[in-house]
Amino acid sequence: MHLPRVSISLPVIGWPKGSYSSGHSISHLVAVFIQRYDSSIIRQGLGCGCVVWVEAMATTNIRTPRDAELAAARFLRALGYSDAQVTNIGPDGGVDVRGHRLVAQVKCQMKQFGRPELQQLKGIAAVEDSDAAFFSLNGFSPLAMSWADSAEIALFSFDYSSNVIPVNEIARRWTSRLRGVEELESAEALIDRGVFLAGRGEFGEAGECYRRAASLGDSGAMNQLGCMHYKLNELADAERWFRLGAHRGSESAMCNLALILLSNGSIEEAEYWYREAAGKGNVEAMYNLGVVLSDGGAVPEAKHWYQKAALSGQVEAMNNLGVLLSGENETNEAERWYRRAASCGHAPAMKNLGSMFLHRGDDAQAACWYRRSAELGHVSSMYLLGSLLEDSGDIGEAEEWFLKAANLGDAAAMHSLSVISRMHGRLSEAATWAERAVHSGDEESCILIGSILRESGNSVDAESWLRRAINSGDEDGVASLILGNILSERGECDEAVAVLNNSVKMGNVGAMISLGCIFGESGDTATAEYWFLEAADHGHPNAIELLSTFMS
Repeated sequence: MHLPRVSISLPVIGWPKGSYSSGHSISHLVAVFIQRYDSSIIRQGLGCGCVVWVEAMATTNIRTPRDAELAAARFLRALGYSDAQVTNIGPDGGVDVRGHRLVAQVKCQMKQFGRPELQQLKGIAAVEDSDAAFFSLNGFSPLAMSWADSAEIALFSFDYSSNVIPVNEIARRWTSRLRGVEELESAEALIDRGVFLAGRGEFGEAGECYRRAASLGDSGAMNQLGCMHYKLNELADAERWFRLGAHRGSESAMCNLALILLSNGSIEEAEYWYREAAGKGNVEAMYNLGVVLSDGGAVPEAKHWYQKAALSGQVEAMNNLGVLLSGENETNEAERWYRRAASCGHAPAMKNLGSMFLHRGDDAQAACWYRRSAELGHVSSMYLLGSLLEDSGDIGEAEEWFLKAANLGDAAAMHSLSVISRMHGRLSEAATWAERAVHSGDEESCILIGSILRESGNSVDAESWLRRAINSGDEDGVASLILGNILSERGECDEAVAVLNNSVKMGNVGAMISLGCIFGESGDTATAEYWFLEAADHGHPNAIELLSTFMS
């Protein structure tokens, strides 16, 4: 819950700016990021409140028409129209992006555009003696495409990840005759070109663009070079460029350098760079600094930085501030921050609110918040909601939520599904879920598998799972109790006694009863009496009755 947000500027078109939960420690966070850097990072919260921050310096996911216009302008700059800029918000006369001898229209509607819209744009281009380009989210009608070819209008389609695709021959010519790097003069144009090339996997040429921009002193280009090397797992080069960018003042480079340093165990220097970026007003650095400080035990200062980030709207900081306040029994203030984060759609904060109400004994409110969080895909909230429903007797809906959580990898939910399946006599299904729970990291489910297999009459396989549970710790002695009873039933009484004695050492009263029965059946009434009386002293309700059975 106290992990840093990793600020990475990605030089790849289509990577979203957003936050995703992951990991359980700084080292785990870094490992997860490195392992999944080429994938979609982490697409859903896992319930621990830490995040990986993906800050696409030159591109974002498209959420609004303005985002689409900005993406089109970046794309056109990458093609060589270095002064392409989005027009001011408001009536634009049919032009969304302008540059020297360039006009472009960008449409986000989910419809195909026809010839009239293209004719309007062509009229403007003819008057201004400019090239014309039209970008559409959902393509063009066949008539529009035919007319655009004759009118020399470049048609492009795009998606919500800012990926741009040439639609007609004019557009394909534009993308095939990219102006050479030597013709691009500004660092901004060079970076845009590099982003475009990196998005196509042409990292050599992208690196050339970034290096030329870096030679002009652009710290953002240094940061992008660091990102490119990071993506290629060239970590030493990544650190070198991040460091150069950081010393030149790039806040993103500072945060990215801090990530590299965390992965190397250089916590103090990572903290230094987070402080530098936070001092420049970087909200994500404030959050990350709070995480590092909290992880190091400096809770009061961590609270200070969490609060600064939270007051600037950083949602994870709101949640983590609530966690620290809750730990100090400032529950009203913690609830206030949880609610602020929850109002922003933050699922972990909703889960924390649910747990807060559960602690107060308000199961209805707890279920309400768990449900809201679960419906947003928060896995541990699915499990917690299922547990509340199971306790209230609604086994059917509980099983539905356990199944959703289990299918997303939650071992505790798999365990609960095993218990429910066993309760309904579906022993094969119960064993399968318990085994899946073990494979997902829940070693305690070994005991459940062992008891299910024993119930099914398969004592040999049951013994194997129970011994595994014992080797994993068997803290309450349950596995030893079940195994001792299996051995006793097979007549292997000496080993049964040894195993049950281990269970007794762990405080298991049932093992005392089993020992009493073994000695009673062997005729050693004195030892049997001792164990039954021990069980009675420890609160076993049937100990005296069993003792009288053997003593009569």
